Formats: sequence, C-alpha cells, structure tokens
Amino acid sequence: MKEKEEIWKIEQAEADEAERVLKEKEQAEAWVCLLADRPLEATPLQERLKSGTMLCALLEKVKPGSIKLKVASDEQLATMAPNRANAKMRENIGQYVDACAALGLPQRELFITADLFEDKNWKIVLKNIHGLARRCHYDVPGFWGPNIGIRKKNRTGGGGLAASMAAAAPV
Repeated sequence: MKEKEEIWKIEQAEADEAERVLKEKEQAEAWVCLLADRPLEATPLQERLKSGTMLCALLEKVKPGSIKLKVASDEQLATMAPNRANAKMRENIGQYVDACAALGLPQRELFITADLFEDKNWKIVLKNIHGLARRCHYDVPGFWGPNIGIRKKNRTGGGGLAASMAAAAPV
C-alpha cells in the first residue's frame, strides 16, 4: 500500500510541475505579445521566438536603444538562404541575451542561443522572460508596461498582466 501511495505522490508532483510550467508559459506569452505588439496566436511561443526578432522588439519596447545591431526581420529572414537565415536568427537571439545581461539580469536568468534555437532548454528561456518582466518594473526607469507576478507596493499604476490584457482586448 505504501508503494502505491509513493507512486501517487510522484505522479502528483509531476502533474503539479507540468501545470506550473504551462502557467508560466501562458504568462510569458501574453507579456511578450503585449509588449511586442504582436497578436496571441495558435503557433507555439517557442517557434515565434526562434528568429529572435520578437525578442529584440520586446527589448526595444522595454529600453529603447538596447539592441545595438540592425535586427533581421522575419520578412528578411524568409528571403535568405537557409544557412544565412539561421546565422541571422542566432545573431538576433544573441543580441537579445547580451542586452538582457546589460540590463542587469543575473547569469542564472540568461540562456545560450542553443537553448531557444535548438530547443535545448525551454524552461530557462521562460525563466529569462519572467526575470526580464520582473527587472523591468524594478530597475528600468520609465517602464510602465504589463507585469508578471507581484508588483512592488510602492509602485503605482499598471494593474498586472490580467488588467493589461483586458485593456488590450478589442471591445
């Protein structure tokens, strides 16, 4: 009987972890789409972020001028040879990660290009987005976009991600 109970506890813990990751993904997707002025789509967030253009647009909204090199747009990438397009996508992702580091995100919240581009570690990419959202509201002067999670009490305005999404929804 104890063995069945232990198996149930392990299965329950795995289900709880899967639910937590799904919630983090949904929050990150809503936050990224709101800031980057992109619609929520059925396409998985990971696929939409792979080119790096959406991440760079996001960071430009957070702190204009934080992306130093010209970013190849999705339209430009579509016209390039596959090898060149892949190199540009990796460059875009690298610029985003470098800008996150310059913004002050701790090393534990940064990822390497392969984590996103080659789908090696999606959880760290989500951790990065959540870390960026938190950093924006605490350490980026003049940023008043949507937030994920708990806001500092001395900050006024906003209203959280749910309020931001409700305000952005068509009437």
